[in-house]
Amino acid sequence: MLVAKDLVFRYGLGQFRMDKVSLEIEKGYVYALVGENGAGKTTLLKLLYGALTPQSGEVLWKGKRVDRRTLAAYHGEAAFVGLPWCNAESSVADNVDFLKPLYPTFDEEYWEQLLKRADLFYTVKDVPYGKLSAGEARKIGIVFCLARHPELLILDEPLANLDPVFKTEIPEILRDAVAKDGMTILMSTNLVDEIRDFTDYYGVIRDGALVKWGENTL
Repeated sequence: MLVAKDLVFRYGLGQFRMDKVSLEIEKGYVYALVGENGAGKTTLLKLLYGALTPQSGEVLWKGKRVDRRTLAAYHGEAAFVGLPWCNAESSVADNVDFLKPLYPTFDEEYWEQLLKRADLFYTVKDVPYGKLSAGEARKIGIVFCLARHPELLILDEPLANLDPVFKTEIPEILRDAVAKDGMTILMSTNLVDEIRDFTDYYGVIRDGALVKWGENTL
């Protein structure tokens, strides 16, 4: 489904370098990238999503190379929680009304259902996105992307800044998405205990290198 081959990326001479990372992600599973802050988790997720371009190597989505020609189609089928996605000065509702026509699979009923589950339905829809707390913004991003029913959902530190109640519900919500939609989920974290019980596969990143990739034995 999603394949990375020998990805090499550096931010600048003498700065962080990711060296020849390869992995394969199959449909219908939950994957996690584990590593300390600065290890390269976010960089790898952005490379896999096409938000960064590797200096060498390639990313393949359904057998097609992710590049300028294929990126729009790929992003129609994949979603990323952790990248800027809306206008900070517009309300959450206005942002969603503007964006949802771009995604034919957007599910209005599911969107509102998840907003209620996240305890946001009556509090944030008319609030400018830029006025949300970090936790509210993270929850809105997760809910919006899930409502798109993407084939691949990438989440960068999805549990950061979440309130304890919603944090305990996220594994169930994601597992439901995998079971009902056959969704594939890839997330990053530096907190192993938070993903121990609901991931199928995991990888360990250390200093820009993928030192482990396999079944969850945590």
